[in-house]
Amino acid sequence: MSRCWGVVLLLVLAASRGWFSPEARLVAGGVLGLALVGIGTWLHRRESARVGALALARPFAALYLVVAAATAYYGFLPVLPAMLCALVVAGGGLGLADRWRSQLLGGGVVVGAMVLAPVLVTDWRLAALALALQLAALPVVLRGRWPVLMLLAAAGPVLYGAAPASSPPRRTGPRRSRWSSWRSWWAC
Repeated sequence: MSRCWGVVLLLVLAASRGWFSPEARLVAGGVLGLALVGIGTWLHRRESARVGALALARPFAALYLVVAAATAYYGFLPVLPAMLCALVVAGGGLGLADRWRSQLLGGGVVVGAMVLAPVLVTDWRLAALALALQLAALPVVLRGRWPVLMLLAAAGPVLYGAAPASSPPRRTGPRRSRWSSWRSWWAC
């Protein structure tokens, strides 16, 4: 375990000193996420080494972070392809959850996608991405009849759709005082 921490700290030091380019960091993160998904599926096949569903949700969170970093931090991906990549990651995780009949894995994948969605987009596309994630979860929810996954998938569009509605509208024109507003109303 101490060797793993040593390697992690060495990689953090190398990244902070600029020894790895941003492209190399993103590729390494994607390869690491895919390798962890592969190791998790390989371990799941063995009865004696079953992996917890939440432990396998972490590689999907790593893949979401790679997409988020490529979009928001480095600016390599435009928003639309980033949303499609996030949906592919969610679809892969939900497909694996459906195959293994693991509602916990599906919930971890959906929650990871919903938590990291505001990193990708912040306007109306946030609610659209959350709605697309809910639609991606729909076949898994219907097939497995998983009410918890249904609630988790429905929470994203509700929360992200209600957030813009609760914020006050922005003024685009020149600011007028209340007195001038009342004066123009009374003049009518």
